[in-house]
This record gives sequence, C-alpha cells and structure tokens, in this order.
Amino acid sequence: MDRVEDRRGGLSLEATLLVLEFAFHQAKLHKLVSFVYGFNQSAQDNTVHLGFQQEGLLRQHYFNYREKAYIDLYQNGLVKD
Repeated sequence: MDRVEDRRGGLSLEATLLVLEFAFHQAKLHKLVSFVYGFNQSAQDNTVHLGFQQEGLLRQHYFNYREKAYIDLYQNGLVKD
C-alpha cells in the first residue's frame, strides 16, 4: 500500500540507506552511478544529499516524445570511500 507519509523521507530514506549498505558491504561494489533527469531537481538534490557527487551533465541527452523536447541528464557517482 502506498502511503503519503512513507514518501516524505522516513521510509524511503531508510530503504535507500539499506541499498547503499548492501551495495558496498555485501556486494562489495566500489562505486555506484545514478542518472537523474534534468527536470527533476528535487531528485538531483536528494541524490547529492545522500553523498553522490555530480560527475557530469549530459546536455539534451534524451528525447521526450510526449513533450517533443530534449532533456538533460545528470550523471552522479558515489564511491565507497
């Protein structure tokens, strides 16, 4: 069941931290990469807040057929350090 209060940070933040814990400590990954659409500034801000660093901006990288426009794509990275 989708509850509004779960989307306000508590449950989603906990789930994200568990995924990061698994990725780095169980799967032994060294780096994670995240791609965020340029129009979703909230998602980009949250990604950076989690410790990811913006490594690139792919300008007009994706064509959105509904909007009939090209969309930028942020590339972010998080290393185990």
